[in-house]
Amino acid sequence: MKPAIHTNETFHGQDYARQSLRGREFDGCTFSGCNFSYADLGGCIFSDCTFEGCRMTLTVVTDTVLRRVTVKKSDLRGGDFEAASEFGFEISCEESRLDKCAFVRRKMKDTPFRGGELRECYFAGCDLPGAVFDGCVMTGSTFEQCNLSGADLRTAIGYVIDPLNNRIAKARFSEYNLTGLVSSLGVIVE
Repeated sequence: MKPAIHTNETFHGQDYARQSLRGREFDGCTFSGCNFSYADLGGCIFSDCTFEGCRMTLTVVTDTVLRRVTVKKSDLRGGDFEAASEFGFEISCEESRLDKCAFVRRKMKDTPFRGGELRECYFAGCDLPGAVFDGCVMTGSTFEQCNLSGADLRTAIGYVIDPLNNRIAKARFSEYNLTGLVSSLGVIVE
C-alpha cells in the first residue's frame, strides 16, 4: 500500500498489524479479512468504507475520521473511539465484537449495532438518539450522561443504564431486560 490516497480499492487478507498507516485517505474502500491489530491509523480518513472479517484489536485511531464506515463480522476489542475525530463520526456495526471499547462525547444519532458483542463498553456523554442495539450482548457495558432518547434496546442484554444519569425518554426496552435499567436504583427484580 504505497499511495496516500486510495479510492474504491479492495484490500483482502492484508496484515497491517503493528504497522503505521498514519495520514492516509480511503474513500469507498473495502477491507476484507485484514489484520489491523495494534496498527496506527492515526490521522487517517475513512469515508464510505467497509471492514468485513477484520481484526482491529487495540488499533490506534487518534484523530482518525470515520465517516459512514460499516463494520461487519469484525473484532474491534479495546477501541478507544474517544480519540477518533469528532468530525463526521458515523459508524454502523453488524455482528462484530467491540468489547472494552470507549465511546466518549460521540454524536451517534441513529447508529445501528446489530447482533454483536459490546461487553464492558463505556459510553459517556454520547448523543445516541434513535440508536439501535439489536441482539447485542452488552454485559457490563455502562452509559453515563448519555442521550438515549428514542434508542432501541429491546433485544440487547446485560447493559447498565442509570435512568437518573441518562436521558431515556421514548427509549425502548424489553420488559425482560429491565434489570439493567433499574439496578442502579437498588431495585430487586425477581
